[in-house]
Amino acid sequence: MATDLTASSLGISQVTAIDTDTNSVAYVRSNKPGLVFDQLEVSPDSKTLYLLNKSNSKVVLWDAAAGDPLSSINVTAPSDAWLDRGTGWMAKPQTDNNNLYVMQLYDVDRASTVLGIAQLDISQRKQVRVVKASPYNDLSGDSFTLALSTDEKKIFYPATNSITGPQGGFLSLDLASGKLSKLASFTTPTNVTEMLALDNDSLVFGNGNAGNGPTKVDIKTGTINAIPMPPSYLTIKGYDHLAAANPKDIFASNISSIWQSTLQNDGSYSGKLLSVRGSYVAGTLNRPIAFARAH
Repeated sequence: MATDLTASSLGISQVTAIDTDTNSVAYVRSNKPGLVFDQLEVSPDSKTLYLLNKSNSKVVLWDAAAGDPLSSINVTAPSDAWLDRGTGWMAKPQTDNNNLYVMQLYDVDRASTVLGIAQLDISQRKQVRVVKASPYNDLSGDSFTLALSTDEKKIFYPATNSITGPQGGFLSLDLASGKLSKLASFTTPTNVTEMLALDNDSLVFGNGNAGNGPTKVDIKTGTINAIPMPPSYLTIKGYDHLAAANPKDIFASNISSIWQSTLQNDGSYSGKLLSVRGSYVAGTLNRPIAFARAH
């Protein structure tokens, strides 16, 4: 079953679950009046929906099968923070059904805003810690996206600082030690629109400065290469958001369609159009695949 989201101009206001085997609607659920969501992810076991409400800095939990609300978890700055600046985005879960990581912005003093990663314990319904990452000014443009490694030990995110170089690149945050290191540096201006870790060796992201075309990073070497796409892909406007069921299948969406790209033996991807219903703007890493629809 795949899930798509019907959204208002301010965010997601309705969740629709679609059975992709029969292409029929399994359920439609509306949010509480005045409550909108900015991002949806699915737990690795496909039992729980994680719905991010940035305006209230919380993650709302829903039963994925029934579409019923379960609970919510507040995302907050550390107790010694000078000022809480609110949340960024959630990292797509990989294998752990009990931990969720959310970007958190806060001031350590009157002049310094930093990026932290809040860890939420799903079973206890609470935030357990915030790992300090880097200064807020290091973030590349408006790229507040992040990715969790497949072993769930590191967070990757785009930044521009002395570590990545003048064109920016990706930083790697060790969640146990808090150590920051360079994953890769960009050689040309790059706007990261979405990113996800496919396996231990590969990180894929959409590049807004290159038609949002999917681009691959070798996690071990930092080498960056565009993913080969069939000519038919050139007929659409680009890939704003990426999702994957496994390393061999990448799902990409632009403003009007969803494509599935399957890895071929020669290293290229062949694609097929899955849907042109609505304007899709987001997706999850795990099955059921979830997409947000703008209207």
